Amino acid sequence: MPQLPVKPSPEPEASVNPAPMNDAAAETLAESSPSSAPLEQNPSVAGIPSVSQEVSPAPSASSELPVKPSPEPEVSVNPAPVNDAAAETLAESSPSSAPLEQNPSVAGIASVPQEVSPAPSAPAVILLVEDSFMEQFARTLKRYKKFSDVKNVVKFVSVARHSTGLSNALYYDWPSELENFISKYHPTIVLYCLGANDLQSVVEHKRKTLFGTHEWKDRYRERVEQMIEMTQQRAACPIWIGLPVMAKKGLEKMPMLIDVQREACANCGAMYVDSNAVLADQEGKYRAYMRLPDGRAVRIRRDDKCHISDEGAALVLDEVMPCIRDYLSQQGWLAAPRPDGQGHN
Repeated sequence: MPQLPVKPSPEPEASVNPAPMNDAAAETLAESSPSSAPLEQNPSVAGIPSVSQEVSPAPSASSELPVKPSPEPEVSVNPAPVNDAAAETLAESSPSSAPLEQNPSVAGIASVPQEVSPAPSAPAVILLVEDSFMEQFARTLKRYKKFSDVKNVVKFVSVARHSTGLSNALYYDWPSELENFISKYHPTIVLYCLGANDLQSVVEHKRKTLFGTHEWKDRYRERVEQMIEMTQQRAACPIWIGLPVMAKKGLEKMPMLIDVQREACANCGAMYVDSNAVLADQEGKYRAYMRLPDGRAVRIRRDDKCHISDEGAALVLDEVMPCIRDYLSQQGWLAAPRPDGQGHN
């Protein structure tokens, strides 16, 4: 019996308003229909060109009807949020997609953070230690106009005590007191100037070392070294200002004490500033006046022929401040001085 021709079934018309589809069904449909039109994309990958495939029109018994292209999906102004897991999966499956906002390294920011030394948040403390000579330096610093770059990053704290020294520990025990001051103020630098009251026997608990003997020199040197080492052990820099020569009666042996202090600084590797370089005359002797480079004569010593005047203290500070600046530069508190000297004032 001859077979009758089978009339092809008409193509089902696409619904204008398709029924909503849940996520699982959409994923199954996408896997089973690789040539289907792309689903509405996640807003986070908007602007990424999808690979469109040509759709061949279904054969028709009558004539070919033109296929009207599907409209491009509109991008929502307020896209729905995408959780981290979905964003990570999408990024892995679409290597050409735009970078996610969660990763700042692709925005020109180095992914490996660089270590940056923090700038000091507080001023560097400079502790002023010892007797009436240091009290004079403390007063002069209040009016001292030079080295403003140093003064802008430091705080001077004076703990000077009139008529004290290292020889008479029963009157004032500087090593013990210094430890307390360092614990309290945490100085970056400790500035010393002492000895005007030390031309006497070293008196300690149950011990006395006669002045002027070899034993006195050794014991006094040990006392100076004890102060310096205590400063160094607490991570502070000691700077020692040597005493100037004096013309007051009873202080004729001051050069001997000055030499012992200088030796102690050398033994401990501490900076020593020689005040006689600016206060003594060309022969290293006492002088009350000096002539400045501009031709002015100024008084640099007081009437007692021992202490220094405000002008004399300022001249010594001109020698001390470069030492302070160099150390602060090494520790990062200040920019290093330029070779041409610019920046110094």
